[in-house]
Amino acid sequence: MSEQVSAKAAIEVTAGLVPGQPQPELTRQWWISSDEWASAEALNAQQPAQGVMPVDYVGRLMADKQGAAMAYAQLLMFQPDQYNFVTVNWLWF
Repeated sequence: MSEQVSAKAAIEVTAGLVPGQPQPELTRQWWISSDEWASAEALNAQQPAQGVMPVDYVGRLMADKQGAAMAYAQLLMFQPDQYNFVTVNWLWF
């Protein structure tokens, strides 16, 4: 993420061998910028009034990032001959 963009949250996946530290080459991060978050909140605020099922744009944004992170984590988990720990962390800023 660029230093000029403020972050709202990130999901970080790490993996490696116990005992030891995560292997840096396996670490991946999925960022949610403050701008993405604000845009999703603004879309939520513009929801039509009654009679229409509202869309949770913030929830969708988070689900998209979480889905990508979990898919990567599962890919690593299914390689127990190479890695014996996988972590998924939410980071809020």
